[in-house]
Amino acid sequence: MKCLAIPALLAATARAFFTSPPDGHPNYTIGDELVLEWELDNPPAATFVLTLRAENLTAYAYIPGPFGSQIGLYDLRDVVLEEALPLANGSYTWKVEPSGGDATFIGPEVYYYLRGDWKVTGTPYSSGASTDYFHLVN
Repeated sequence: MKCLAIPALLAATARAFFTSPPDGHPNYTIGDELVLEWELDNPPAATFVLTLRAENLTAYAYIPGPFGSQIGLYDLRDVVLEEALPLANGSYTWKVEPSGGDATFIGPEVYYYLRGDWKVTGTPYSSGASTDYFHLVN
């Protein structure tokens, strides 16, 4: 099993510990199990949304920009892995697969992130944090 950690979602009195993927932006093999872990002191009975984000750095088209320049259009995909993941769980196992199951959305030109988003209790605001980027390979 390979491990990375997502941000431990901040609570007013909790200390959160976050470990991103190792330096060097690793490759993860499709089909592996990736264990996400977070740790909170006294975790609240709250949940967060866990999303897989993929950004293709290769433009699929260009449009005219100002002064004769060209602006690249890039594919960005978000896949919600869990709508309400409890903070108290402390971990989540994800079977590595490309965004949307698209086998062409892999390789060094595609950056993947895991993101946790939550509501800030008592306010109309949301917050979130992401892992560092990584790549998927066959």
